[in-house]
Amino acid sequence: MRFLRLILVLFVCYSIVATSSVERLNLSLYEHIAREARRHDFELWLVHRVIKEESGWRSRPGPTGDYGLMQLQLATAREIMRDQTITPAQLLNDDFLNTTAGIRYLAWCRKQWNGNIALALASYNRGIKRVMDDLKVGQSPLNGYVHRILISPPTMSSY
Repeated sequence: MRFLRLILVLFVCYSIVATSSVERLNLSLYEHIAREARRHDFELWLVHRVIKEESGWRSRPGPTGDYGLMQLQLATAREIMRDQTITPAQLLNDDFLNTTAGIRYLAWCRKQWNGNIALALASYNRGIKRVMDDLKVGQSPLNGYVHRILISPPTMSSY
């Protein structure tokens, strides 16, 4: 009986320690995202919505060669981070790298459109060339992605 109690106590202690480190990591990631959003002059809710729309807050490979929370292409991450050694595994498993690159890329897209956040989001989602092509032929490049992020007001589910 003592042995079972000891096992139970050890299991509970381990669970508390493991949960605490996961919560610290999540808080640390949240703080990192907030810091990067501020650095690039984005409202935090906007960055959170991009992450929610792109990955549902699950770091995973996408169907078209995208990786991580912000679903970045490897070539895009390498270019925006100026680091050709970034690997798919890093982009997928390092949420800090992924969100830094994703926020920098979103800021780059916004700069290309002189601050127009709707066109920046469309470019983030579809690629700047596709957005430019749509505009050249008189089509709206905005899609459901942009509307889902910008139209409805921010709520706690955005986070």
